[in-house]
Amino acid sequence: ILANQGKLTDSVAHYRDALKSDPDDAETHGNLGTVLSAMGRNDEAANHFRKADELKRRKPGIQMR
Repeated sequence: ILANQGKLTDSVAHYRDALKSDPDDAETHGNLGTVLSAMGRNDEAANHFRKADELKRRKPGIQMR
């Protein structure tokens, strides 16, 4: 929601906080990657996309939106 409102920096902070609580949440890693990519922070984004993919492979029932 924050990202849709153009509050990308706030979105990054929100997703990072969420990952502190649940570092194995593939969806949150994917969402953080999307926001970072929109900010042009492609290396960081790629790291989160890779982590999301890794987590999805370990838990095949997870669906990314």
